[in-house]
Formats: sequence, structure tokens, C-alpha cells
Amino acid sequence: TLTDDGVLTVYGAGVMRNYDYSEKRPWQDHADRITSVVIEEGVTRVGACAFKDMTALESVSLPETGLKTIGEAAFYGCSSLKELYIPDTVYTIWEYTFKNCTALENIRLPKTLEKIDQGAFESCIGLTELFLPTNVNIIGAWSFKGCTGLKEADMQWADATEIRDGAFKNCTALTKITLPT
Repeated sequence: TLTDDGVLTVYGAGVMRNYDYSEKRPWQDHADRITSVVIEEGVTRVGACAFKDMTALESVSLPETGLKTIGEAAFYGCSSLKELYIPDTVYTIWEYTFKNCTALENIRLPKTLEKIDQGAFESCIGLTELFLPTNVNIIGAWSFKGCTGLKEADMQWADATEIRDGAFKNCTALTKITLPT
């Protein structure tokens, strides 16, 4: 449902439908006035490309329990999204999930996170700090490529066994990376 003040609420049980990159989503005609998305308890997967290119979207509320997956490119191009709290039920951030979320300044990654897929945060120029939780073992290619505002990446507690090609490419402000000892 969509309220007059721009809040889109997604409810139900199970997985949201996946969309391809060019496919029209049910709320697409109203995208310019949707400023907030609330995904209620019961939803276990945010569909691929579900909110792609919703440039007015400023905030997202994800369910605290049951959410397992945020699909590929789910929030790609949400250039007004400022912060996000991902609950401790999510294990993978799929490819291009937050690519070009240029206003994204704060993101709380879940303690359960194991993999950040390729390009997941590519060109999130608003990010200045990054803290990777303990269970992260794969940082995909181009995961943080072009995050030109990123100054510090703390990976000291991460079990990162793979940091793939170009993970921090063109992070021109990056002056400190703390690796496990």
C-alpha cells in the first residue's frame, strides 16, 4: 500500500517477486513520490530490482526477523537513500544491491553477513567509513569501487579469505584499511 505521504508498505509471507533490470514494477508509476519503504515481518526476500532507480527513496525499514536475502540490484540507483540497517538474518548482499546509492552515508551490516557480492556498494560516494563484521569471508570484485568518499575500512575482525579484484578500486579518499592481525 502507498500512503499520501509517500510511504510504500510491502507485506505478505515469503519471497517478493524478482524483476529484471528493465521490467516494470507495480509501484513504478508512483516512484517519484515514494520516499520511504517499509517491508513488514513475514517477507523473507526482497526481490531483485524491486526498488531499482527509485530516486526519491530516502529510507527503508527491513523486517527484524525472517529476512534472508536482499536480491540483486534491489536498491540500485536509489540516489536519495541515506542510511540503512540490515538485520542480523541476512547472510549475503547480492551483486549491485546498492550500486549508485550516492547519498548512502551510513550502513549497518549484519553480524551474520558472510559475503558481499560484486559491485554491491559500487559508487556509493557518500560512504565515509566501513566496518565489516566477523563472518565476512568474501568481498566481491568491485564491491566498493568508486566509493570516492570512503576514508576508512575496518576489516580487523572479518574472516576475509577472499578480497577480489578491484574491491576498493577508485576509492580515492581511502587512507586507512585495518586488516586482521
